[in-house]
Parts: sequence; structure tokens; C-alpha cells
Amino acid sequence: MTDLYASFQPLLALSISDSPDADGLGLSAKHQSATVVDIVRLGLSMGIAFGYGGDLRRGGYTELLAETIRRYKRDTKAEPLVNFLPWYIHAAWTRDEVKEQLAALESAALVLFLDQDGTPRQDDYRLAAASVNTASFDAACKAQSLSGMRREMQRACRGRIAVGGKVNDYSGLMPGILEEVLVSLDQGQPVYLIGGYGGSVRDAGKAILGDSVWPERLDEEKGPGYDDIIGKLAAVGPDGLNNGLTEQENRELLGVWRGSEAAALILRGLQRSGLLVKS
Repeated sequence: MTDLYASFQPLLALSISDSPDADGLGLSAKHQSATVVDIVRLGLSMGIAFGYGGDLRRGGYTELLAETIRRYKRDTKAEPLVNFLPWYIHAAWTRDEVKEQLAALESAALVLFLDQDGTPRQDDYRLAAASVNTASFDAACKAQSLSGMRREMQRACRGRIAVGGKVNDYSGLMPGILEEVLVSLDQGQPVYLIGGYGGSVRDAGKAILGDSVWPERLDEEKGPGYDDIIGKLAAVGPDGLNNGLTEQENRELLGVWRGSEAAALILRGLQRSGLLVKS
């Protein structure tokens, strides 16, 4: 861990993506946003900071996180969010666009402009750099940038919270949220899987806990290689989550969608793991 992240501990990564199953469960993107707000709000009250790989789109989760942090953070001078921005997103921005994005997140987040390999740079570097013509960027270039971002997030963060997730229509070898989960699991970090919205996070949790993947998906509903990734996760086993929760508590987390219930379980696991800063 570098000094860059020393003031953000404990720093937990957030993996958030809309789920294709939400409608069928009687839920919506608004419900999921409310869940994220509750988790961040309660986390801030316990001195937790959050890392997120947002692309800074209007109306996206980065904007939601920034609004929540401004409202609920304890220290008015702190920035309890680190936003890891992939190179292929910001490379084409002009200096004015960089300034506009930084202003939008002022007092809420530290924005790290990542190189193509995921090396973090701060705003003075990006403001001095010329924009790049990204018209020729292909899927492999974007995938490389995203993988670099995920590796840097893993290095910076001490655990991960995941919710939602695609099961198809992903540009890389697997849904991004599953790549993030795998990176954290491979390093033995605590991983918390909120499964009430379905999606690849619930499939991953079911596999890890030794259950059949829910819901049973038709082949045409799944992207290429999806079953192989779920099979790899099944080999992790419940102990591999390493999150301070019992197997039964992880099953409970996999079934909840309300943010207050999810946050209570996550904070319990973090406390048992010794990751919480005493306030």
C-alpha cells in the first residue's frame, strides 16, 4: 500500500452494476441506488472510506456517491471517496473537461487519473497532459485499461462490497464485477456479496456457497465463458470470502436487498476482521 492511500483507511472497494434480474424480483435501479446510499452512509459513520471505478457519467453511481458523501461525511475537509478513472475514459478529455469533472467531485472524492496500465496519477498530471484521439481505441485497449484499474483498486483497498452485475453483453472475458471480485478473492481480501438484486453477484455467491446458480439461466441469457467463471468461483468455497461472517450470515447477505440490513451484516464482518477504525 502506498502513502497515497494512507489517509483513506480502511478503504473498501465498491463494485456496483445494474442487475438484469431486478425487475423480475420487483426491484429497480432506484432501489439499488438507495441500498448503496444506506451502505455508504452507515460506513461513513464508522470511519470507512470507499474506492470506486466510476466513469463520471451524468446520473451515474459516482455522482450518487459524491452526493451521499457530501451529505453524511463526518469531516467536512475529508474526501472519503477515491475514484479510480480508467485511462481510456479520460485520455480524450480536454483540460477544461478535466477541470469540470474535478469541480463536480470537489470536497467529496479524490480522482485518480490512471495510466493505461493502471498507474495512478493525480490531477496536476492530467491537467498538464494533452488529450488523445481515442477514435481508434478497440475493445482490447479498453479491457486493458479496465484490468489495470481493477488491479490498482485491489492494491489500494482492503476489502470489497459487490452488488448487481451483468450476466451477458460484457466487452471483456467476463463481467467486470466478477473480475473485480476474483481479483480481491485471489488476494485473500474480505468480499461481501449482496445478492438481493440477483445478477452475476448472486450467481457468484451461490456458487461460492455451494448452491446451484440462481436463477437457472438459459444458455442464450449468458455471455461467453460465463459458466467457466462461475465454476472458478465455486472452487473458492465459503471460507474463501474471508469476510468475518459465518456461512449462514453470508447466505443472509446474499438474500437481502435493503441497505440497512446489508450494512449491518457488512459492518459486523468488518468488526470481526479488525478492519474498522474505532471512532
